[in-house]
Amino acid sequence: MHFDECQIIRLSLTCADMDLWTILDYIYPMRSLWVLLVLIVSLACGFVFFRYLHNMSAERMVAEFELRNSKRKEHLRTVISAIKEYKVDNNGFLPGKITEDDKYICRTDVEVDCTGLVDLSVLTKEYLVTLPIDPLVLSGASTGYTIRKEVNTISIAAPQAENEDMFISTEL
Repeated sequence: MHFDECQIIRLSLTCADMDLWTILDYIYPMRSLWVLLVLIVSLACGFVFFRYLHNMSAERMVAEFELRNSKRKEHLRTVISAIKEYKVDNNGFLPGKITEDDKYICRTDVEVDCTGLVDLSVLTKEYLVTLPIDPLVLSGASTGYTIRKEVNTISIAAPQAENEDMFISTEL
């Protein structure tokens, strides 16, 4: 490889001897390499930042799922407990018309038509302030929870539970 006199002088200069123009003269012939290097580093930083944001949002979604599911479990336990208390206070009778089929429970916090739903509004007179509502239910006549009676058990389920089947059964 052949070096001209200017290239040899540039290579022999120390950092202290170089001024801005000398550095720019040295870098200028390699400008496409520098542009490519800056582009690659920018893309890598963008990719890492995107993955970081994506992981944060996935963790937040999982935390929200878990929070809503814990509320659902609490709601199911609350309704089962109120039904048990009602049964004890009313000579073994259950509230509403609970059947062997899964049916949604009617809301009591708003005036709605409970046709085709199980009406447990008698529980709100003494045992509950209001029937709990699934965290994802924003409107409609249903609480978002289903109830059914089998031979010796009563089961309440949360069909909208996320990432798991959620129900509670208790013996009558």
